[in-house]
Amino acid sequence: MSLKSDYVPAPHDDSSSDDGIQYAKSRQYYRGGMRKRDLAFLVIPAVISVGTTIGLLILANKVYGGDHAYGSVKNFRPGHEYHGYHGSHDVAVIEKPGVKYCGRTAEEARKLGCIFDTISFSWLVPECYDQELVEEFDKLDVKFPFFYDPEGKSEAPWSEVVKGERAMYVPWSHHLWHCGFLWRKMHRALMTGVPVDSYIGNYTHTEHCTNIMVEENRQHAMEDVNTIMALKFPYCGMGEQQWVGGTNFTRM
Repeated sequence: MSLKSDYVPAPHDDSSSDDGIQYAKSRQYYRGGMRKRDLAFLVIPAVISVGTTIGLLILANKVYGGDHAYGSVKNFRPGHEYHGYHGSHDVAVIEKPGVKYCGRTAEEARKLGCIFDTISFSWLVPECYDQELVEEFDKLDVKFPFFYDPEGKSEAPWSEVVKGERAMYVPWSHHLWHCGFLWRKMHRALMTGVPVDSYIGNYTHTEHCTNIMVEENRQHAMEDVNTIMALKFPYCGMGEQQWVGGTNFTRM
């Protein structure tokens, strides 16, 4: 698995980037300038290209815009961390042909024999579910409240949380424990040879957890309700991500 970021700076090249643009202009001026006819051949395709791009952006906004512009956790408030990737109806659905996954809803997941993991808020096939670790997480002396609302006023009972039917809001302390336990899950999988799901198998998740523990942790109180636990349906196994119906957020 490559550990490279998806965003790699382009190498410096005198024939490209900002320097390249200036270089191209100076060459054209040296030739005596452009005639109007030559300019038209460049401008017309450029206008068509820009128009097409704007049209596609408008279409994309119609599909993903409005309440779904940042994923679709309802009542999203700026400043809340995302625990996961989510698309329509507060869930993130991942499909990959030939790989086991748990459908698109909690009902489908149950019918497929999947189990809800309260550490990651993911429906997982049994091969990717670490029962011992989940039980340890659920029995921690630190008790995390779960809320229906971003203000942390409407607390959800545990019986509703474990149904795995919707996203929940949690305090910052949950975010830290979530990261720590999922690192343990990866290490346990490495020792035993069992597969890991595509949610924690995504290197971006590890980068994010490192950042929140080292940098962002200094900015939040443990009791701050500032994290959204999105409902997720990862496939069992690592590989290329295929996120259906939502945006691949880098912040979990």
